[in-house]
Amino acid sequence: MSTDISQSETDPSDHYALFHLALWAGDILTADRLLSEILGSTRLSSKSLEFAEDPIIAAAEHRRRQLQYRDTEYNSLCQAAGLPTAFSKPPKRLESKQGHLAGIVHCIDERTFEFRCYLTDLDWESSFYSQLASMSKSRTAFLELEHLEYGLKLEAKDLAQDTAETQVELETGLGIRFYQSDENVLSNIQASDFCTFQAQSIWFSQQPESADEILFHFEALLNEIDE
Repeated sequence: MSTDISQSETDPSDHYALFHLALWAGDILTADRLLSEILGSTRLSSKSLEFAEDPIIAAAEHRRRQLQYRDTEYNSLCQAAGLPTAFSKPPKRLESKQGHLAGIVHCIDERTFEFRCYLTDLDWESSFYSQLASMSKSRTAFLELEHLEYGLKLEAKDLAQDTAETQVELETGLGIRFYQSDENVLSNIQASDFCTFQAQSIWFSQQPESADEILFHFEALLNEIDE
Protein backbone atom coordinates (compact mmCIF):
# COMPACT_ATOMS: atom_id res chain seq x y z
CA MET A 1 0.00 0.00 0.00
CA SER A 2 1.34 3.39 -0.94
CA THR A 3 2.11 5.78 1.87
CA ASP A 4 1.78 8.93 -0.20
CA ILE A 5 0.82 11.75 2.13
CA SER A 6 -2.04 12.75 -0.17
CA GLN A 7 -3.86 9.43 0.21
CA SER A 8 -6.45 9.15 2.95
CA GLU A 9 -6.09 5.33 3.01
CA THR A 10 -2.67 5.61 4.66
CA ASP A 11 -2.25 3.53 7.80
CA PRO A 12 -2.66 5.68 10.96
CA SER A 13 0.85 4.78 12.13
CA ASP A 14 2.28 6.02 8.80
CA HIS A 15 0.15 9.15 9.07
CA TYR A 16 1.58 9.76 12.53
CA ALA A 17 5.14 9.24 11.28
CA LEU A 18 4.50 11.68 8.43
CA PHE A 19 2.99 14.14 10.90
CA HIS A 20 6.27 14.23 12.83
CA LEU A 21 8.27 14.70 9.62
CA ALA A 22 6.05 17.60 8.56
CA LEU A 23 6.21 19.14 12.04
CA TRP A 24 10.02 18.93 12.06
CA ALA A 25 10.14 20.72 8.71
CA GLY A 26 7.82 23.47 9.94
CA ASP A 27 5.01 22.41 7.60
CA ILE A 28 2.31 23.21 10.13
CA LEU A 29 -0.68 23.07 7.77
CA THR A 30 0.20 19.57 6.60
CA ALA A 31 0.93 18.42 10.14
CA ASP A 32 -2.44 19.73 11.30
CA ARG A 33 -4.23 18.06 8.37
CA LEU A 34 -2.58 14.73 9.13
CA LEU A 35 -3.69 14.92 12.75
CA SER A 36 -7.24 15.66 11.61
CA GLU A 37 -7.18 12.63 9.31
CA ILE A 38 -5.90 10.40 12.12
CA LEU A 39 -8.49 11.59 14.61
CA GLY A 40 -11.48 11.98 12.30
CA SER A 41 -14.42 12.93 14.50
CA THR A 42 -12.75 11.48 17.61
CA ARG A 43 -12.17 13.90 20.48
CA LEU A 44 -10.89 12.73 23.84
CA SER A 45 -11.33 14.46 27.18
CA SER A 46 -8.28 14.96 29.38
CA LYS A 47 -9.44 12.10 31.58
CA SER A 48 -10.18 9.63 28.77
CA LEU A 49 -6.87 10.54 27.10
CA GLU A 50 -5.01 8.65 29.83
CA PHE A 51 -7.01 5.47 29.22
CA ALA A 52 -7.38 5.52 25.44
CA GLU A 53 -7.14 2.04 23.89
CA ASP A 54 -5.39 3.25 20.74
CA PRO A 55 -2.01 4.82 21.57
CA ILE A 56 -1.82 6.55 18.17
CA ILE A 57 -5.19 8.24 18.70
CA ALA A 58 -4.14 9.29 22.20
CA ALA A 59 -0.80 10.67 20.95
CA ALA A 60 -2.49 12.47 18.05
CA GLU A 61 -5.03 14.12 20.37
CA HIS A 62 -2.23 15.22 22.70
CA ARG A 63 -0.29 16.73 19.79
CA ARG A 64 -3.43 18.44 18.47
CA ARG A 65 -3.89 20.22 21.77
CA GLN A 66 -0.25 21.25 21.86
CA LEU A 67 -0.45 22.72 18.35
CA GLN A 68 -3.66 24.56 19.11
CA TYR A 69 -2.12 26.10 22.24
CA ARG A 70 1.07 27.14 20.41
CA ASP A 71 -0.89 28.56 17.49
CA THR A 72 -3.09 30.66 19.79
CA GLU A 73 -0.05 31.80 21.77
CA TYR A 74 1.89 32.79 18.63
CA ASN A 75 -1.01 34.70 17.10
CA SER A 76 -1.58 36.56 20.38
CA LEU A 77 2.10 37.56 20.50
CA CYS A 78 1.99 38.76 16.88
CA GLN A 79 -1.09 40.83 17.63
CA ALA A 80 0.40 42.30 20.81
CA ALA A 81 3.59 43.22 18.96
CA GLY A 82 1.61 44.87 16.15
CA LEU A 83 3.19 42.66 13.50
CA PRO A 84 1.67 42.47 10.01
CA THR A 85 -0.82 39.65 9.47
CA ALA A 86 1.67 37.99 7.10
CA PHE A 87 3.72 36.95 10.14
CA SER A 88 0.84 34.86 11.42
CA LYS A 89 0.45 32.92 8.17
CA PRO A 90 2.20 29.56 7.67
CA PRO A 91 5.15 29.65 5.22
CA LYS A 92 4.78 28.39 1.66
CA ARG A 93 5.18 24.63 1.28
CA LEU A 94 7.47 23.56 -1.56
CA GLU A 95 6.81 20.25 -3.30
CA SER A 96 8.81 18.28 -5.85
CA LYS A 97 7.20 17.74 -9.24
CA GLN A 98 7.15 13.98 -8.75
CA GLY A 99 5.40 14.41 -5.38
CA HIS A 100 7.75 12.42 -3.14
CA LEU A 101 9.26 15.36 -1.25
CA ALA A 102 8.12 18.57 0.41
CA GLY A 103 9.70 21.17 2.63
CA ILE A 104 9.73 24.62 4.19
CA VAL A 105 12.31 27.40 3.86
CA HIS A 106 13.46 29.11 7.08
CA CYS A 107 15.30 32.43 7.16
CA ILE A 108 18.51 32.46 9.22
CA ASP A 109 19.64 35.94 8.22
CA GLU A 110 19.47 38.21 5.16
CA ARG A 111 21.84 35.97 3.18
CA THR A 112 21.39 32.53 4.78
CA PHE A 113 18.37 30.26 4.42
CA GLU A 114 17.70 26.74 5.66
CA PHE A 115 15.48 24.33 3.78
CA ARG A 116 13.99 21.46 5.77
CA CYS A 117 12.69 18.71 3.51
CA TYR A 118 10.95 15.42 4.25
CA LEU A 119 9.56 12.40 2.47
CA THR A 120 5.84 12.54 1.75
CA ASP A 121 5.87 8.97 0.41
CA LEU A 122 7.54 6.49 2.75
CA ASP A 123 7.67 3.87 -0.02
CA TRP A 124 10.21 6.10 -1.75
CA GLU A 125 12.74 5.90 1.11
CA SER A 126 15.22 3.69 -0.72
CA SER A 127 15.22 5.91 -3.83
CA PHE A 128 15.52 9.02 -1.65
CA TYR A 129 18.73 7.89 0.03
CA SER A 130 20.15 6.35 -3.13
CA GLN A 131 19.68 9.61 -5.04
CA LEU A 132 21.28 11.70 -2.29
CA ALA A 133 24.21 9.30 -2.01
CA SER A 134 24.71 9.43 -5.78
CA MET A 135 24.74 13.23 -5.65
CA SER A 136 27.23 13.23 -2.77
CA LYS A 137 29.58 10.64 -4.33
CA SER A 138 30.49 9.71 -0.75
CA ARG A 139 32.18 6.34 -0.25
CA THR A 140 30.86 6.20 3.32
CA ALA A 141 27.30 6.78 2.13
CA PHE A 142 27.65 4.21 -0.63
CA LEU A 143 28.90 1.51 1.73
CA GLU A 144 26.21 2.24 4.31
CA LEU A 145 23.38 2.11 1.76
CA GLU A 146 24.82 -1.05 0.25
CA HIS A 147 24.77 -2.57 3.74
CA LEU A 148 21.10 -1.55 4.10
CA GLU A 149 20.40 -3.20 0.71
CA TYR A 150 18.96 -0.04 -0.81
CA GLY A 151 20.14 -1.18 -4.20
CA LEU A 152 22.62 1.63 -4.84
CA LYS A 153 25.25 0.67 -7.42
CA LEU A 154 28.04 3.11 -8.19
CA GLU A 155 31.41 2.50 -9.74
CA ALA A 156 34.36 3.02 -7.38
CA LYS A 157 35.83 5.62 -9.70
CA ASP A 158 32.72 7.77 -9.18
CA LEU A 159 33.13 7.86 -5.40
CA ALA A 160 35.04 10.53 -3.55
CA GLN A 161 37.47 9.46 -0.84
CA ASP A 162 36.04 10.56 2.52
CA THR A 163 38.49 12.02 4.98
CA ALA A 164 39.01 10.30 8.33
CA GLU A 165 37.52 13.38 10.00
CA THR A 166 34.33 13.10 7.97
CA GLN A 167 34.05 9.37 8.66
CA VAL A 168 34.30 9.93 12.41
CA GLU A 169 31.75 12.75 12.30
CA LEU A 170 29.19 10.72 10.38
CA GLU A 171 29.88 7.20 11.61
CA THR A 172 26.51 6.97 13.40
CA GLY A 173 24.56 8.21 10.37
CA LEU A 174 24.30 7.43 6.70
CA GLY A 175 27.30 9.52 5.78
CA ILE A 176 25.40 11.66 3.30
CA ARG A 177 26.69 15.21 3.41
CA PHE A 178 27.89 17.31 0.50
CA TYR A 179 28.15 20.80 -0.93
CA GLN A 180 26.78 22.43 -4.06
CA SER A 181 27.71 25.86 -5.37
CA ASP A 182 27.16 28.22 -8.24
CA GLU A 183 28.36 31.75 -8.87
CA ASN A 184 26.32 33.18 -6.00
CA VAL A 185 25.04 30.40 -3.71
CA LEU A 186 26.83 27.81 -1.58
CA SER A 187 24.66 25.01 -0.16
CA ASN A 188 25.52 22.53 2.58
CA ILE A 189 23.23 19.49 2.22
CA GLN A 190 22.93 16.77 4.85
CA ALA A 191 20.53 13.84 5.19
CA SER A 192 19.34 12.34 8.46
CA ASP A 193 18.48 8.71 9.21
CA PHE A 194 14.79 9.64 9.43
CA CYS A 195 13.66 10.40 5.85
CA THR A 196 14.65 14.06 5.98
CA PHE A 197 17.39 16.34 4.75
CA GLN A 198 18.51 19.90 5.45
CA ALA A 199 20.06 22.32 2.99
CA GLN A 200 21.58 25.52 4.32
CA SER A 201 22.30 27.95 1.51
CA ILE A 202 24.31 31.17 1.67
CA TRP A 203 24.05 33.91 -0.96
CA PHE A 204 27.69 34.97 -0.64
CA SER A 205 28.29 37.44 -3.47
CA GLN A 206 25.03 39.35 -3.20
CA GLN A 207 21.75 39.12 -1.34
CA PRO A 208 18.82 37.40 -3.06
CA GLU A 209 16.75 39.90 -5.01
CA SER A 210 13.39 38.43 -4.04
CA ALA A 211 11.64 35.67 -2.12
CA ASP A 212 10.90 34.00 -5.46
CA GLU A 213 14.63 33.65 -6.12
CA ILE A 214 15.07 31.82 -2.83
CA LEU A 215 12.10 29.53 -3.41
CA PHE A 216 13.23 28.77 -6.97
CA HIS A 217 16.67 27.73 -5.69
CA PHE A 218 15.25 25.20 -3.25
CA GLU A 219 12.57 23.94 -5.67
CA ALA A 220 15.34 23.16 -8.13
CA LEU A 221 17.13 21.13 -5.45
CA LEU A 222 13.94 19.22 -4.63
CA ASN A 223 13.40 18.30 -8.26
CA GLU A 224 17.03 17.31 -8.71
CA ILE A 225 16.66 14.79 -5.88
CA ASP A 226 13.19 13.63 -6.94
CA GLU A 227 13.89 13.03 -10.62
